[in-house]
Amino acid sequence: MRKTLARPPALLALVPALLLAGCSGKEKKPETTEVNGTVTYRGQPFPFSGIVFSDGKGQTGRGQVVHGKFIARDVPVGDGIKVYFSTKDLQQQYEQMKQQYDRLPPERKDMKKKAEAMGKAINEADLKPQQKEDLKLEEAVEHMGKMIAEAIPAPQKYTSEKETPLKYKIAKGQSDLDIVLED
Repeated sequence: MRKTLARPPALLALVPALLLAGCSGKEKKPETTEVNGTVTYRGQPFPFSGIVFSDGKGQTGRGQVVHGKFIARDVPVGDGIKVYFSTKDLQQQYEQMKQQYDRLPPERKDMKKKAEAMGKAINEADLKPQQKEDLKLEEAVEHMGKMIAEAIPAPQKYTSEKETPLKYKIAKGQSDLDIVLED
């Protein structure tokens, strides 16, 4: 004679509920917003840097500070959002753009220099679509290279998520944030 274990019906009813609890579908993404504002250091607009907003749980929003103004996207919403400054991302972007430019064939490079050597100005209306893209890349590499060369680092205490004393409450739809860096 075979023995069967009695299964309490209440426990059996819980099994599907427990399985479904772990399969709730989409995970809720953290709420983010776009933030713009100003950064000053020693009473002057901060020249050039990357700006990072972090909730301390891995969610970050990033942007660029150019002549004291910034726009950052995907900024986490909440209290205690840390802000720090880094040129590492910008340096990587510059290196990628420069590599892309360096891979262009010689006849597609140095459009401005070639035009100046012939005593002409570049008229974008006369350029083919590929030439326009090449010119934009050339100008972006030149501009970003100058900005990085002129960049001054933020004071050390503002350059890492761990050390930064800058913490803000970021609300959905917040648009203006004025940040003052001190020595």
